[in-house]
Amino acid sequence: MAQHEPDLDFCEYEREGDGEVRHVLQCLCECTDFDKLVDDYLNSLCRAPKSSVPPRERLRRVFFTASDRCRIPWFGGARRLNAGALAAPVMLLLLRAVLRLSTYAPWLLFWLAVGASHLAWFHVACLSLPLRSDYFVSWVACSIAGLYSEYWSEILPRQSSSSTLLCHGLLLVVVISFASAVYTSPPVQEDAEQGQLQSEKEDSRWYLCKVCGHAIYGRDHHCVWINQCVGAHNHRSFVLFVASLTLLAWAYASMVLTLSASLEEETRLNYLMVHLADWRLKHSMAGALYAFGGGLFTAILLLGQLLTISKGLTGHELRRRDRRPQRKSSCLQNWRSWLAGGVQKDGEFSMPTPDT
Repeated sequence: MAQHEPDLDFCEYEREGDGEVRHVLQCLCECTDFDKLVDDYLNSLCRAPKSSVPPRERLRRVFFTASDRCRIPWFGGARRLNAGALAAPVMLLLLRAVLRLSTYAPWLLFWLAVGASHLAWFHVACLSLPLRSDYFVSWVACSIAGLYSEYWSEILPRQSSSSTLLCHGLLLVVVISFASAVYTSPPVQEDAEQGQLQSEKEDSRWYLCKVCGHAIYGRDHHCVWINQCVGAHNHRSFVLFVASLTLLAWAYASMVLTLSASLEEETRLNYLMVHLADWRLKHSMAGALYAFGGGLFTAILLLGQLLTISKGLTGHELRRRDRRPQRKSSCLQNWRSWLAGGVQKDGEFSMPTPDT
């Protein structure tokens, strides 16, 4: 967050980039400037080979300008809001409202696909620009809260006490591991003389992330869902979060399907066949499909993590195995090392390897 001068008025702020003092209401009078940025980006997509500025840089300017203008009046100057964290619940509410307009199965599947597609597009955009945003963190948190509200009203009154305790215990694991993965800060490698650093050392495991902007020890990959890199500092929390969220999402989908089928005195398979034959699904089934799809995505992430841990490598090293040969230790030794503390520190510093 930018530092504000003490003489700024309640609604004034210093614009990032040139430091010009602006008023929060000026954004209402400068819509043409923002429209021009969007128009330049769309035009650059059509003439990308001839454009001097790459389309992704123009898109970066659009996001930067929108984020800088999203402010509220405050003492000592207007404060910037976390646009990404605020946009996610709005989008989820819109998606939920659209899904409730009809029980027609193709309608539900289409809008669920639209929601997944926009997440995939923004995921790629954040990694390629690069851009850090709390949009995905907020999306995960609000999705869990939204599905829990439906669980509270539909499933909990009909659930046994043992199942209730089990579900809430699993939910607690998800929340704690997610918070740990998001808020555990990585150690940052300090700058040193280039001559004292040797990038070719075998035991050097510092890697530069172009999104975070600094080197991460034991870097696996940059995860937009936690808005930071997965590395030695939070790898175990991330794997626990992915594993527990997969179980929780699939358990929720199974409970919704079981409850819906039992209310109509049908088996789960017969219930699905009858309703799909009529191209009709209850609104609660849209949430079950959403949870099942999310669980499938996290299951794929989990399988990738299990593979890299078994090989004794990080995802970054596995993708660049020509530069990082596979270690000689066994699978069991790799898991013991990972459970003991993730990537074991070697005490050596190396020049970060750029992530291209």
